[in-house]
Amino acid sequence: MKVPIFKRNLVYTLYQNVEKNFDYYKQGTLDDLLSKPEYRPQIAESKKAAYESDNLLALRADLSSNKDVENCIIVHRELSQLTPALAADGRIWTALCHGHSAKFVWDRWVARESTKASQIDKIKKHFFCKQQGYRGVTRYNALSSLWWMAHVSTKNLPELPSEEAIKIFVELSDLRSNMLDRSFTRIPSVFAAVIGCYQRKLDEDPETDFFRRTKGQKPYREWLAKINNLGGLKYYAVITKEELLEEFWALLKSVEQG
Repeated sequence: MKVPIFKRNLVYTLYQNVEKNFDYYKQGTLDDLLSKPEYRPQIAESKKAAYESDNLLALRADLSSNKDVENCIIVHRELSQLTPALAADGRIWTALCHGHSAKFVWDRWVARESTKASQIDKIKKHFFCKQQGYRGVTRYNALSSLWWMAHVSTKNLPELPSEEAIKIFVELSDLRSNMLDRSFTRIPSVFAAVIGCYQRKLDEDPETDFFRRTKGQKPYREWLAKINNLGGLKYYAVITKEELLEEFWALLKSVEQG
């Protein structure tokens, strides 16, 4: 079937009426809501991408064994026809989250909240793409965030099997979100060099907490800032991955040494 897309007016109306429609979200299906006569004409289809909607039912909200890796692989496979341009359109992801994946989004991001007010906030954050700037698409929407993690990793680590590339990037956790926020990591060689430093550090010290937030410390942020500053002096796009890896590794060590 074709990938659905909501018209802007429908996205706006649903977003403004989350509290009114709260019970539809809670029951895990919005079919009855979206079948209302005033809504049906506002649901269109993409002419450029198709998918098997039932296959998204395999998405798992249980993260006890890092299910987001598996979830990224599923979304990457089932929505492979999306281009980055289409994947930047929040209306598509809003439509997908309100369709067959509604129960997954609720269970993954909303169900654990203890109050209705916080659940409403989570619905607005993860069923839609209304957060400031591109973060709504790349980081917060429950499905688009999975697609973008998979796309970035497979595009920038082409020498690895796609599932291995996805696993490495998704498991980065804190570092991953900061990489997505920085434009310089969109250069494949830079991205690969950062990942290479991550893997080298793990080989050196499997218990390292350099890439995690611990006790208020975030050394990886200082490291990425140094990489960003160095990019103002050097043209990363013409430097090999191997050379960048050594440059970035030296910066990592300088952060560790204070």
